[in-house]
Amino acid sequence: MSFKALYALSIAIFESMRFFIHIFFFAACFITTTCTSGQALVPKEQEYIFEKATQQWMCKELQNVNPNHFICDESKPRWVLPTKDSLLLFGHSIYLSPQEKENYSQILFPNHDCKRLIVLASLCDLYFPLFRKKVESFGLLKDLMYLPLLLSGLNTNYVAKDGRSGMWALDYLTARKYHLRVDTLVDERLGADFTTDAALKYMVHLSISYDNDYALMIDAYRSGAPYVNSLLQQKGDSLADSSQSFFKFMAYTKSVIESCRIDNQLNNYFDIFGQHESIFFTDNIRIKGLAEVLGSSLSDLQMRNPVYTGKTIEASYRKIPFTLTKAEAAKYIVLKDSVAKWQPAEADAISNTVNEKEWYYHKVKKGESLGSIADKHHTTVRKIKSWNHLMSDKLHIGQQLIIKNKEQIATKSKAENVEEKKLQSSSVNKAPDDAPQKTVENYKVKKGDSLWMIAKKYKGVTPEQIMKWNNCGEQLKPGQILKIHLRP
Repeated sequence: MSFKALYALSIAIFESMRFFIHIFFFAACFITTTCTSGQALVPKEQEYIFEKATQQWMCKELQNVNPNHFICDESKPRWVLPTKDSLLLFGHSIYLSPQEKENYSQILFPNHDCKRLIVLASLCDLYFPLFRKKVESFGLLKDLMYLPLLLSGLNTNYVAKDGRSGMWALDYLTARKYHLRVDTLVDERLGADFTTDAALKYMVHLSISYDNDYALMIDAYRSGAPYVNSLLQQKGDSLADSSQSFFKFMAYTKSVIESCRIDNQLNNYFDIFGQHESIFFTDNIRIKGLAEVLGSSLSDLQMRNPVYTGKTIEASYRKIPFTLTKAEAAKYIVLKDSVAKWQPAEADAISNTVNEKEWYYHKVKKGESLGSIADKHHTTVRKIKSWNHLMSDKLHIGQQLIIKNKEQIATKSKAENVEEKKLQSSSVNKAPDDAPQKTVENYKVKKGDSLWMIAKKYKGVTPEQIMKWNNCGEQLKPGQILKIHLRP
């Protein structure tokens, strides 16, 4: 097998992470790297990913439904460890040394305990039928369904430090490119269905770029196509150590999972799903209010519904249902109006602490709209929605809205006009750097930065805006200066 063919076995998490591969080299961060002796180190990051995956609510529910499934009997192992020196992955033979197999075994069997493997195998029972169907529908090789097992441990709640999220560990820009919704309320990367489609569409794009070379495809998915292309130009047929180790561990994990003689857990998953209901809300719902009214754990609701990343569930967003237990769903039917009318406790605190000359409450009356209320108080609908964190124009009779005193608004508007005139006058007579108030900030790109990470540092700024302001693409270079337009 040529080195180029072997290089084809080295690719895994997304375009925005292209510079993070360097961190992996020096910090042994993702799958593995090599020490001076040439022996592969145990990939600590992979251990962390797998451990977090086994703590998912679905795994805990499964252990309650079938605790006997997770009992390890060392005398009767329910799996077969690879004994051959070479394993098949994407139709290629992958060679593993005895030391590498020992290192990989430590990841799947920490302290020689099989519970982690059994949980991971059970998660495969749940998600692999979906992955297999979609992978085949896109005309890709079925071994690709093992990729998210390594990327996230099949953890829908997975969020990396650099922002990669979901089972397929998609970065923000790739997710948006393939039409996933990612904002302050919803992150569709944290689902299963939509994010799989997006990841596989991206993989099809890479298959065209790299002539169905799965090693290069996965390496570009993980590290970014620019990095892979640059490495190919620099090293030719040589293979990055971290990429080699990733594919070796992928082949090893595939071999062990395929060998598991464990009863399929789909029936137990059906039992779990049967204890829950999917709800579509017809009103804007505060998740905290839902938890308080139903007497549920807020953290449990959030863990079961990772796609909903904000404080509010939009009534208009109906693509992904909200999961409640049967008992919670029954309570919701009775207390639906109370949930819809719930107001955060902070509102009461505001009425007691905020200067009454600046703020007061408006109680919504029958027939009123945001427009009529805005006219009455000499303000705008946009401001009322901003002050009250409203996601739509829908109001409820008796609902209390925080309104800024019109005298304060007028005073502020007058001051803003004066300041704006000062700035305009200053801009004519002075250089931009001498302006009394900065509206643009220069940001120097650091090693490991991505557009998503930089945008998160500035309120209201998106990666797309940064690219537009700087006439640049997604690829960044350390030391590059980016202009960031600050919001007032």
